[in-house]
Amino acid sequence: MNPSGETTTVKNSIPADDDGSFPASFRAPLDELARDLSRIASGNYVARMKEAMIEMRETISREVTERMRKEADANFRSAIDGVRQQFQDRLQQTQSDFERERAQLLKELETLKRTDVTAKLQSELNRTNQALQNVTAEIAQMLDDPDVELAKVIRQNAVQNEMKAYARGLSYQLSIDQGSVV
Repeated sequence: MNPSGETTTVKNSIPADDDGSFPASFRAPLDELARDLSRIASGNYVARMKEAMIEMRETISREVTERMRKEADANFRSAIDGVRQQFQDRLQQTQSDFERERAQLLKELETLKRTDVTAKLQSELNRTNQALQNVTAEIAQMLDDPDVELAKVIRQNAVQNEMKAYARGLSYQLSIDQGSVV
């Protein structure tokens, strides 16, 4: 039937056998085609095709998901490696800066200690020299006074000698701390 509802006959361009059937060489392929068409028509084929499409979609989805997960993992690992390298670089720089600053601070501390010790030594030397001048003046007064006992003058002279020795020791230590040993 054609679309207008009329019955039409199709002229067969394939030569037929004497009895009007198809030649034997066409029968096997035509029979196979007929079986395939009947399977398609029965709906079994469509259901199998749907199942195959669903299966293929799931397989492709799994493969794409796995590929994307692997790419994401690789990108994540690469980013972590980059951050780790930056951290290590910064850590090394910080350690280097710390060691340099520590050495500088230790040097400054040593200088400050020396300065403090030097200032204390200088102060003690000045105090000792002042006391020495007072003792020397007192001895001179005693020698001018005829009423002072000689033993007292000798004791003050011993104190003066001890103070001179102490002042010389302070001067020596001060020269060592200032780096100019005399």
